[in-house]
Amino acid sequence: IFLLATTDPQKLPVTVLSRCLQFHLKHMEEQTISKHLAYILQQESIDFETPALELISRSAEGSMRDALSLLDQAIAFGQGKVQEEDIRTMLGTIDHQFMVKLLEALANKDSAEAINAVAEMSHYPVDFADALKELLSRIHQIAIFQSTGVLLDQAAPYVEDFAGRIASDDLQLYYQMGLHARRDLEWAPSPRQGLEMALLRMLAFRLEPSQVIQNSSSQTSLDSEAKKKASLNPAEPITQKTP
Repeated sequence: IFLLATTDPQKLPVTVLSRCLQFHLKHMEEQTISKHLAYILQQESIDFETPALELISRSAEGSMRDALSLLDQAIAFGQGKVQEEDIRTMLGTIDHQFMVKLLEALANKDSAEAINAVAEMSHYPVDFADALKELLSRIHQIAIFQSTGVLLDQAAPYVEDFAGRIASDDLQLYYQMGLHARRDLEWAPSPRQGLEMALLRMLAFRLEPSQVIQNSSSQTSLDSEAKKKASLNPAEPITQKTP
């Protein structure tokens, strides 16, 4: 019995694939990866912080192999310890304080505040593409908390506060625009400019409840007027003229 493991089976010859049973392995959940990393560190008697393992699990994107590689780097980087601050520095992930400032700007609908937050982030080793990705993740968590009351990330209790300050329709708009911004980020002159324009776009276009109500009322009026005209001018019966 031969076991072949690959992430690109299309490169194998067709004659080989036709004689194999293919098992497509799905990505592992972040929680499963984090628990396994914690088990390894406990067996090795290495001190660790749970939020640090969650960062590694998120960066692994469903691959246990990548998570173990990152864990080895983290142990060496932290000199025998796995701590959240060290992992954020190693991975270039965004500190909670910056996410709070970006969400604060969105909650206040303040463009200047958003640009100032990005400028402050530039003084740190931050990947702005990852910052946009992290912002979308937090927006998703806020939307989930609004709908279900479930806090997906216990290390981010500020999600609960913003769930009461940002309207659900605004969250959907921010998320959709953020997805488009991530897709177009490679065409931006720089990742920082891409993030800034994404934030400005989020704040420039938003739905006004008054407009929605007005449009609904206008449509109701048009429907009523149409029905009134129909009752006053009933359709005449069609008659066929004989020669």
